Formats: sequence, C-alpha cells, structure tokens
Amino acid sequence: MKVITVDTGEYMRAHLFPCRKTGAGRRGKMKPTEEAQAKYNAKMAYHRLSDKVETNFTPEDWIMTLTYDDAHLPEDPEGALKRFSAYVRRLKRRMEKKAPGSGSDLKYINIIQQGAKGGRLHHHVFIKAPGLSFEEIQSTWGQGHTDTRHLEYNEDGLRGLVEYVLEGRATVKRWTCSQNLDEPAVRDHGPYAMSAATVRRINEHPEDRTYIESFFNGWKVARVEAHPGIVDALGLFVTIYLYRPNNAYFRYTRYGMMDYSYRPRRDGN
Repeated sequence: MKVITVDTGEYMRAHLFPCRKTGAGRRGKMKPTEEAQAKYNAKMAYHRLSDKVETNFTPEDWIMTLTYDDAHLPEDPEGALKRFSAYVRRLKRRMEKKAPGSGSDLKYINIIQQGAKGGRLHHHVFIKAPGLSFEEIQSTWGQGHTDTRHLEYNEDGLRGLVEYVLEGRATVKRWTCSQNLDEPAVRDHGPYAMSAATVRRINEHPEDRTYIESFFNGWKVARVEAHPGIVDALGLFVTIYLYRPNNAYFRYTRYGMMDYSYRPRRDGN
C-alpha cells in the first residue's frame, strides 16, 4: 500500500491507499464512478485549505466574518473580491505606518460566500496582521459588520472550522489567498510503505490508537477516516489525522477541558 504524509508543523495527515495498476485489462475496473470522484475532489479541496491554514496561522491569529451593509453591498463575487482587496491595502498601510516594511508580513485566506437564504455576499477570512490590534483589524473594514475571534485549535486542528467556511450555508464558494503563504511538507513514502493487511486492520480497528501510532513515531492519532465511497471503485482508502503530543497550539485544563484561552506563539514562548 502507498503512504503519503502531509506535515503542517503541529499536525500531520497520512493517506493510505493501494498502488494502482495501469494495465489495459484493469483500466475499466479501476475507474471510479462520477459520484465517487466528485466526493474525492471535494475532500481534496477541503484538505488543501486545511493544510494552508494549519501551516500559516496560529492561535494568535484570527478568523473574521465580514459582512456588508446595504450602502456597500457588492453586486457579485467579483465586486466583493475588489472590496476585499481594497481592505487588504488599507491594512497594509496601517502596518507600514507602525513599522515600515511590515506590510509584506500580512497573510490571509479569503473565502467568499453567498448566503443561501438572503443571498447576501460575505467573507470568511483567516488573517495574520502582525502589529495590528483586534480593534484596528476590525475598524479597517468599514463596509458593514465584523465578527472577529482568535483561532481555536484542538487535536483535530481547525478542520471543523474549515469545513464550516467551505460547506456552510452558501451557494458561492471561492477562496483567494496572499502570495506569501508557506506550503506544507508533502512526503511520498513509496508504493510499498505499508502492507495491505496492516491497512485493513487500521480500517477495521480505528480505535486501536496504540497500534496505529506505532507506525508514526512522534505523533498521536486524532481520528481515522475511511473512504467507503471510493473503496468500491479503487480499493481501500484510509486517512489518519495526527498531532504532535507536545502540540504548541492547544492544551487542556487540569479538569480535562480544552483551554481556549491558550495563546502560544509559534516559537513556543
């Protein structure tokens, strides 16, 4: 079985899947259905956004919801993108006034949505604006209401939040990002990195974390996910979500509850 891992720093995702045979006699049998392929494509889009977020943003950074009042409501997503680009320029100018040259440190991922009920355009934005306060980031918008809060990580990273901003009540889904985002570390461990019997056992016993973690030294299992919609067409697919045991992005209180007030820096201080 083939193994590919995607390391975003404090989190890692492992994909376990069969080595595809390309012989002419197998081609038709290995072709996935359109429904299975669509599900796979949607899942990969979700993974790509999660990877970008986890690689570039920490609990010190922000998730913003930016809405428009009637006076500023754009007619279409292209208009919303132009208004957001103007917002980014205003943020950079404020950063430059405080520290010349710091504008290039602004990082963002902007997801444009259109509400399914009212149809109003709005934005969900992951943002890092070093040197700017909460009040400055919010007041610079000036187009309508803002809802801003720190990113709250847990064992599963920010995957619940990413799923919401992509799949939440929306009919338009587009996302753009700054050009200075870092990429996750992707590693192909080869076509025979794990036996089929091992992958079957992981798929059948996802609760056996001790067994699974023995293959991923230095990582803890958050959850295991099978892909039954693709198994029928291509074989057994398993995705394992892992986190570092000394993860710098979250911690628990002594009562075992998630401590969302925790604001560690990337250097651990």
